[in-house]
Amino acid sequence: MAIDMSQFYQVFFEESAEHLAAMEALLLDLDVENPDPEQLNAIFRAAHSIKGSAGTFGFGDLADATHILENLLDRIRKHELGLRADMVDAFLEAGDLLRSMLEAHQGRGTVDAQQVEAVSARLRQLSADQPPVEAPATPEPPVATPSAGSKASAEAGGAVKRVFDIQFVPTEFSAKGDGVTLLLDELRTIGALEIISQPDVDAHNVGFWQCRLITAAAPEDFSDQVDFVADNGAWRVSEDKSVAVNGAVAFGFFEDSPGVPDEDRGYGFFSAVDDRSVTDIAAAIDKTEDDDGYGFFEPLPSVPQAALAAEPLVEDDQGAYGFFAPLTPPSAAVPVTVVAEEGDGFGFFVPIAPPEKAGTVQVSVQPPPVPAEKPAPAPARTVRRASQAVAAGDSSIRVSIEKVDQLINLVGELVITQAMLLQTTMRMEDQAPERLINGLTQLERNTRDLQESVMSIRMMPISFVFSRFPRVVRDLSAKLGKQVELKTSGETTELDKGLIERIADPLTHLIRNSLDHGIELPELRGAAGKSPVGTITLKAYHQGGNIVIEVGDDGAGLPRNKILAKARERGLPVSEQMTDAEVFNLIFEAGFSTAEQVTDVSGRGVGMDVVRRNIQAMGGRVEIESMLGVGTRMTVRLPLTLAILDGMSVAVGDQTYILPLSYIIESLQPQASDIKTLSNQARVIQVRGEYLPVVVLHEVFNLKSAWTDFTQGIMVVIDADGAKAALFVDALVGQHQVVIKSLEANYRRVVGVSGATIMGDGHVALILDVSAIAGMAKSNMQKAG
Repeated sequence: MAIDMSQFYQVFFEESAEHLAAMEALLLDLDVENPDPEQLNAIFRAAHSIKGSAGTFGFGDLADATHILENLLDRIRKHELGLRADMVDAFLEAGDLLRSMLEAHQGRGTVDAQQVEAVSARLRQLSADQPPVEAPATPEPPVATPSAGSKASAEAGGAVKRVFDIQFVPTEFSAKGDGVTLLLDELRTIGALEIISQPDVDAHNVGFWQCRLITAAAPEDFSDQVDFVADNGAWRVSEDKSVAVNGAVAFGFFEDSPGVPDEDRGYGFFSAVDDRSVTDIAAAIDKTEDDDGYGFFEPLPSVPQAALAAEPLVEDDQGAYGFFAPLTPPSAAVPVTVVAEEGDGFGFFVPIAPPEKAGTVQVSVQPPPVPAEKPAPAPARTVRRASQAVAAGDSSIRVSIEKVDQLINLVGELVITQAMLLQTTMRMEDQAPERLINGLTQLERNTRDLQESVMSIRMMPISFVFSRFPRVVRDLSAKLGKQVELKTSGETTELDKGLIERIADPLTHLIRNSLDHGIELPELRGAAGKSPVGTITLKAYHQGGNIVIEVGDDGAGLPRNKILAKARERGLPVSEQMTDAEVFNLIFEAGFSTAEQVTDVSGRGVGMDVVRRNIQAMGGRVEIESMLGVGTRMTVRLPLTLAILDGMSVAVGDQTYILPLSYIIESLQPQASDIKTLSNQARVIQVRGEYLPVVVLHEVFNLKSAWTDFTQGIMVVIDADGAKAALFVDALVGQHQVVIKSLEANYRRVVGVSGATIMGDGHVALILDVSAIAGMAKSNMQKAG
C-alpha cells in the first residue's frame, strides 16, 4: 500500500525553513579569515538535511539546487577550498533562492528558472575556480618504513579506505516510499556497498537492514542519511576491522587489514625488515632454527655426557626432584594461617570456621579486604541520564495555530461564564451559601491560572524577529558603503505570536531608517571623532503589562531645524515653540522625508507613517528621543497579547466603556476654574500648568449623561503617542482584565472603538480607541485655533 507523502509536506516545509534560518544565522556569524569548523559542519548539515528531505518528498528541483550548495560547503569544510567573502554572499543568495522555492511549492508565488540557473552556475564556478588548498604540514614522529605492497596500495587508492558495518531499521513511510532506495543509491556514490541482510519482499523493506560499505569517506559524511530514514535511534554505523578492503576476512593479521596504518604493520612488536637480499634473510632464518633458544635465551653451559649419565635424576626424600626446598614441619604451638582464596566468598562473605576438635590444628581465616569505596551502579545512572536526555529532546510538539486560537477562545468564554456566576452570587448577598461563595472564589483563581497558562502557549521569544535583522544590516550597509555593527539584547523576551508576525515590518522600517538617515559614512564619523564603525542597538524587555522594543543608533541624530523647515515647505502648522518630541513626531506624517534625494532605500516618505499606523493598530505606540551628533532612540510599546486587555471600566450614561490602562495617566475631579472654552467650540482643562483638550464622551457617542456639570463628573487624563487629552466620564467603575472580541468581525467598524468585551453581568462593553479619540481632540483644537 502506497503512503500519501503529502500529509508530511507541512512538517517538511517548517523544518526546512528552520534549517534555512539556522544557516543564515551561522553564515552571518562566520569569521571568513578563520572559520570555526563546528560552524562549517553545522551549515553543511543543514543543507544536507534539506537536500535529503527534499529528495524523499519528491521535490527534485529543491534537492538539485541544494546538492550544488552542499558540494561547495563540503569542499570548504574538508579544507579543499578556502572560504572567501564572495562565497558567503553566494551562500546567502542561495538561501534566499531555496526559501523562495519552498514558498513556491506551498503555492505562494513562483520561481524564476533563470535565477535558479544563475545561482547554480555561480556555486559551480566557486567550487571549480580554485585549486585545492594544501593542509598545513604538521611534524610527525618517525615511523617504520611501510612495505612495498602497502606503498603501492596507498599510491593506487589515494585516501585510505575503511570498511563500515551499517545497521538500521527504517521508518514505515521511508521503507514503503523511496527513502531506503535513495539512501542505498547515495551510499553507492561514495563507495562499494554490499547488502548483507534485508527484510523479505513481502515486508516492503520494513525490518532490519545490514550493509557493508567500503569507502574513504568519514562516517559523519553518511551517518545523517542513515539517521534520516531510520526509526527513532534504531541505527548504528561502526567500523568493521575484521574485513579487509577487498572483502576477505583478515582479522587484523594481514597486510591489507583495515584499520591498521600501512606504516605500522609490526603492531608495535617488530621492527621493519630492512632491504636485505632474500638469501641473507633465508640464512638468518636457518641460523635461528639451529639455535635452541631462538635468540631469546643464552645457551646452557656444556656438560660432559658422562657426568649426566653418572648422576641420574632420582626422587629425593621430599619428592621435590631437586627443584623445591623442603617444607618446615608445622609446630603445634604456632597456628597455621590459611588465607581464603579469592572467590571463595565472592568478596561478600567470610567462610565459617569448622568446630574445633581435640588434636586438630586451629585454623584462622582472614576476611578479604574491605573496599575503600562502596561500588555504585554507574551504568544504571547513565541509562537514566540518557533517557532523560531523550525525553528532553522530544519535549515539544507541533500544533496548528488554529487549534491554539480555538482553545484560547474557549478559555475566554469560560472566564466570562465564571465572572457571571460570581457576580450573580454576590447579588444574592446573605442568601448565598458560604460553601458556594468559597467554591466560586476558588474557581476564579483556577480560571485565571488556566487563562494565563493557555495564553503562554501563544507566547514566542522575540528572537524570531530579531534573527532576520543581521542580514538586513549586512546587505544594506554594504549597499550604502557604511560600516555598521548590530547589537541585540533581550532576545528571550516573549511576545504573542500574532504580534510577532505583525511587528517585523515596522521594526524593519526603523532599522533601515537608522541605517540610511542615522549612521554616517565612515569618513564623516572619523571627522567627528567617532569610530568609523557605527552601532545599531536592538533591545527588548518587559515593563508592566507591556513589551518595550528600543531601536537606537549612535549616528548624527535628528536635525530639528531641518525638520521644521521641511514641515513649513509642506504647509504643516509648526512653530519654534514646539517641543522636541512634537517636532520629531513630524517624521511620522504621511509623505514626510528629509532625504535630499530619492533612492531605493528611502526618500519617498512612505515608511514612517506606515510604522506608526501599524503599531497603533496593535494597540501600541512609538516614541522618539534624539540628540544632534549623539544618536537617536525609537521606543515601541506593545501589549503582551492581542487577546486579553487590562482596562479601566468607566460609566457614561447607562453604558460602560473600557479604557486601556496603558494609556491612562491619572483621573481627577476638576474645579470650575480649571475649565476654559476656546472660541465657543473647544474646551480645555488646566492640569499642573498644562492645558489639555477635553473630550466629552457622552457627546461623542450621543448619550444622555447623568452629569452635565464638569465639576460633578470625572476627568481621565490619557496619553496617546505624545498627544494628551482629558476624557469626561460620569464615574470610574473598576479595573478589569477583559477578553477582547472583534467588533469589526461581528458588526462593523465604529470610529473611536477598537473592540468589545462581555462583562460579568452579560452586557457588552465597548473598548475605546484612545488614539482615535486623542486625534478627535487635536482636530477640535485646530478648528478652534
